[in-house]
Amino acid sequence: MEQLNRNDLKNFSKTCRWFYHMSSKFRFGFVSPEWEVVNDFDFNSNIIASNYRDGVWSNNIFYLVIFSKEKPICWSLNLTKRPITWIRNPITIILESDDSYEPIRYSASAIVEEVIYIFGGENIETKKLSNVFYKLDIKTFNMSKIKVKESSTTPAPRKMHTLNAIDDDRLIMFGGRCLMEGEENMYDTQHFAIYDVKKNIWSYHRESINMPYRRASHSTTVLDERLYIYGGQQINSISKLTEIHDDKDIHLYDIRQVSWHKIITPSPDGSRLSPTLSLPSDWIATDGSKVGRRVDAAMFSMHHRIIILNGMEKDNYDYEQEGRPWELLKSLSLEERNWDHIRVKGLPQMGCVAVVSEYKPDKKGIFVIGKVHDDDKLIMGWIKDSIDI
Repeated sequence: MEQLNRNDLKNFSKTCRWFYHMSSKFRFGFVSPEWEVVNDFDFNSNIIASNYRDGVWSNNIFYLVIFSKEKPICWSLNLTKRPITWIRNPITIILESDDSYEPIRYSASAIVEEVIYIFGGENIETKKLSNVFYKLDIKTFNMSKIKVKESSTTPAPRKMHTLNAIDDDRLIMFGGRCLMEGEENMYDTQHFAIYDVKKNIWSYHRESINMPYRRASHSTTVLDERLYIYGGQQINSISKLTEIHDDKDIHLYDIRQVSWHKIITPSPDGSRLSPTLSLPSDWIATDGSKVGRRVDAAMFSMHHRIIILNGMEKDNYDYEQEGRPWELLKSLSLEERNWDHIRVKGLPQMGCVAVVSEYKPDKKGIFVIGKVHDDDKLIMGWIKDSIDI
């Protein structure tokens, strides 16, 4: 079934219920997926809308720490319970006598086992960038600051960066927006650092020819101890304005090989680079649908595919003939090295995060949390196959 294209898989799946379920295990969205909004929740969307990208997924539960000037709250959303409801979990802050609580936003979070790590962001009170480093135990909801060993250096203050757990011992941080020393000007970075959870130290990896360019608000995901990076924003060095990044390729860091690689996206006609063209050994050519350039897109893995979903797209004008380009879910088969577009009917345009989960027994879909661009409204919902045999 892995060798069948989407149309063949669709026809094959309609023959009987068993084939439908088998087909869905190999490829999602082969039967016209649709968007289904979830309205049965009561939550102040104005609070969560600017922080949704700071949340983490663990065992079908979404955890989101909201910092206020007084104290933080951890909201959780359990996808296995109906109705889907936000749960308010008060946090107890445990600080040393010489330390103080710092409220932040635009931070980055990752979870290892039952501990959420939160790094950096913008101080809500002073509006200054921060490199505060928190950890939150989701069993007790006790939060404390992490002070790294004296032999280690904490990364510079930043916001709109990413933090990912690469395994049970290490976190990877990439990019973000920093402030030039002694100036008021912001700049986007390509800083790449690894935090060892057990040793409590940061290590830094210097510039490489295959490292992603400087960026902020990019998208990342981890699969098989590989970090994938796509899209984001950049500050134009001339106009000083923020714009969607021009890099449409995927960059990956292999933690085992300690090396960077680049996945080259297809040319406008959908073909791979000419076979007569000699590519570096650490570049991977792909073909299929055009990928485009996006910011605030969800990025995750499903059926050994890398999925890019929604966000703001720089190349909308190239898709006028297709209409509603944000409905296109972009899927990369890592085995076939081929990009595919799957249209999600009714999907609103938004920046978002997403996770693969069951919306009912033995029925998997994609759960999405995001912010609608035109009215700053929080929205949640499922992407499901429209035909349910």
